[in-house]
Amino acid sequence: MDERFNSAEYKRSRVSYVIQCTAEYFVSILVADAFLAKLLKYIGLSDSVIGIISSLVSFAFLVQLLSIPMACSMKKVKLNVIVYDSLSVLLFLFTYVIPLIPGLGKAVGVLAFFCISFGFFLKYLVLNIYFKWGNSFVSPDKRGSFSATKEMVSLLTGIGFTLLMGFITDRLEAAGKTRECFVFIAAVMAVLAVINLLAALFIANNDESVAPRVDHSMADVMKNTMGVPAFRSVVIMHTLFEIARFFSIGFMGTFKTQELLFTLGTIQVINMLGNLARFFLSRPFGRFSDRTSYARGYILGLLLYAMAFGVGIFVTGSTWWLIVVYTIGVNTAMAGINANSYNMTYSYVKDEYFVQALAIKSSIGGVAGFLASLLGGWILSRIQNAGNRFLGMAVYGQQVLNGLSFVLCILVLIYTIRVIDKQKVMKQ
Repeated sequence: MDERFNSAEYKRSRVSYVIQCTAEYFVSILVADAFLAKLLKYIGLSDSVIGIISSLVSFAFLVQLLSIPMACSMKKVKLNVIVYDSLSVLLFLFTYVIPLIPGLGKAVGVLAFFCISFGFFLKYLVLNIYFKWGNSFVSPDKRGSFSATKEMVSLLTGIGFTLLMGFITDRLEAAGKTRECFVFIAAVMAVLAVINLLAALFIANNDESVAPRVDHSMADVMKNTMGVPAFRSVVIMHTLFEIARFFSIGFMGTFKTQELLFTLGTIQVINMLGNLARFFLSRPFGRFSDRTSYARGYILGLLLYAMAFGVGIFVTGSTWWLIVVYTIGVNTAMAGINANSYNMTYSYVKDEYFVQALAIKSSIGGVAGFLASLLGGWILSRIQNAGNRFLGMAVYGQQVLNGLSFVLCILVLIYTIRVIDKQKVMKQ
């Protein structure tokens, strides 16, 4: 192994990267699921609109196409990545500040939409470059284990964070202090913004490894990414999975708070159980992927996700406890899907095209996922307008959406086993 990976500078950079990812994970918790749903409900938006806004993360992936020329021409990786990422966190913070400003009226919804969408725009503009920068300090034969460790730290600390946030916000809301609840969340996000910035500053410069001085034309980039059949298959797999996921996942936040009548504290306890399960499975998933392949780790994740969607079909007010099984399934599934989806790109694309390949894959999958959320929102509205009936049956729209996600996830699983798992990989 290259001795650089054992140096104090590389070790410090790995620790700093883990801390940065943890702080950013905490921020992501506050702009997703029940917290975001509660804020947008306070603003006055409908369930279907909230679901679509919650799925903006998928559409924001489209901006990663802009990272292709950035990766080829960026001279100061650390500076650019820190600036863009820090601005995105500030925009997420402003999402909670805007409803507190008097006299905005209906403009509150528009401004909140802008902050969320532009925040994701900046975040995903440099996400792949950030990923390669952080992982440039990790030995190639330990990427799976490092990804698992990084995830475990985020999950373990995130459990305490979500429980505390859920408990405090519930107490404030119960006391009729909804406004103060959002003030508190905004203050927490301000602290996280500072931690995120400081951690990033302690990661070493590694510009040449992240963005080598090579002038790639778009034709050259496409030839060495989408022109590679093995990578093209990965893009198809990823796109199908994003469609399956965003058909339903963005609409579960309001389902928990509106139909199942869960408090934020209860939701965070359930999320804690899911995160605990993911915590204990992250390291085994990472080791399994390093020992076999990223594709096989991804397959295990898909199997768990399909099972979660299957359970989601049967969640109702009388079977509310199934949402616990659903949450555990979704969280543990991402232990096999999340890191392997990124690391898999190393297996089929040359290192100098890594950032561009991730941008193309994520953008195509993101657009497909967002379109799926639009269709899902339309289906949900139709079912709710019909009095929560579908094909003559009394059913929640989220149950139908989970059914569609289940079928699609099974198709992705079959494709991954029959195509991706049989492809030749390269180690770099």
